[in-house]
Amino acid sequence: MITVRRISRSFGYCFGVNARSYSTPTSAATAKLVAPEGNGERNKVQPNLTRNTAGVSGATGGLKNPIVAAAFASLRNDETGKEDGATRATSGDTKQDVQVDEMILKANTVSELLAVADMTKVNRKQALKIVSILAEWSSIKKVNLSDFESDTRFVELCSLLGRTGGQRMTGSNRTAPAKTSELQGDDLQTVLGITANDEAAKLIAGLTLPQMIKVMSSLSMKKKRSIPLLRSLSFNIASNPGNLNLKECGDLLYAMACLNFRDVVLTGRICADLDRELTKNTDKIAPIVSVLTSLGMLRYRDGTVLDNLCSWIASHHELCKPTQLGSLLLSLATLNYEPISMDTIKAKLIANVSENDYIRPSDWLNTVWSLTVLNCVNGDQLSSVLNADFFHKLQEARNGN
Repeated sequence: MITVRRISRSFGYCFGVNARSYSTPTSAATAKLVAPEGNGERNKVQPNLTRNTAGVSGATGGLKNPIVAAAFASLRNDETGKEDGATRATSGDTKQDVQVDEMILKANTVSELLAVADMTKVNRKQALKIVSILAEWSSIKKVNLSDFESDTRFVELCSLLGRTGGQRMTGSNRTAPAKTSELQGDDLQTVLGITANDEAAKLIAGLTLPQMIKVMSSLSMKKKRSIPLLRSLSFNIASNPGNLNLKECGDLLYAMACLNFRDVVLTGRICADLDRELTKNTDKIAPIVSVLTSLGMLRYRDGTVLDNLCSWIASHHELCKPTQLGSLLLSLATLNYEPISMDTIKAKLIANVSENDYIRPSDWLNTVWSLTVLNCVNGDQLSSVLNADFFHKLQEARNGN
């Protein structure tokens, strides 16, 4: 009896180890290390762009996005239902699902694939299969993304993947034209709700550079901090051969700052393009101030980039408004950095600034604080905030009076 118990315990232990090993997400095992520092909670990785559906059920536990987590759970339930259904009599829905799967596998063109969704019922798993096949064809240049990105059937498939419910899509209950137009106008931002990380990464790899920037901006506006999608976007944008203009650099940095997503590789790529674009810019100060603000929010201190940006502002000081000066000083104070053009900024901008230049007292307080950190404050500026009247102004502004 002792021998039998020991054998059964050993067998159970080995089985438990194998089960835990099998449930490990495959995407994490195949990831490639890029940089040792990142988002404060995990290392940066280059996303695995190979097609892998085995990791769907194992990746659910690490997701923070409830929409994506619900989609994973839905796919896992679909898989479980399929296994249970194998032991029971085949129902009408199961037969139809098998027929739809066969039609998807036999399709050789974009029209044939989208026609499947147009003529039959399509569940979330089948929609994911269609979208992933189209993404794969696009990545190998078999088809162009522009051939189907505006097709209402493709948009509806992406919309189905982005829903948390298990609704099915048929020809009789399609999205209203107004909603379809809205989705089309957002440049495939429905990709934000793609269920499987590897499939989403492949779809993002097929987007153009402006579309990837719009997806990143959509993530920041919707406050969706999906780390797998952000890593995929960062990798694909950083490796894209196209050039970023000044506005695109500002939009990307602002999105990263809003999502608290720091990527050294992508930030370095943006800063490299910034140096080139600064030489072409002659009268646009707003994107430069935006870049400085985002760098301060990201705590990204690059002396060369900061010197170039501040030198441009010093050379075009007549374009700088008081509020923009306040943003500049706040970023420099946050980064604790004094640029080489600081003397020019002091003489041309700081010397003429006063409390009357600011509408909100909090903005003036931030400016005085920044000047203090940078050792540029004078007695009058300090006394303007260290008095009872200014304190009452701050209280009134806070209370909305």
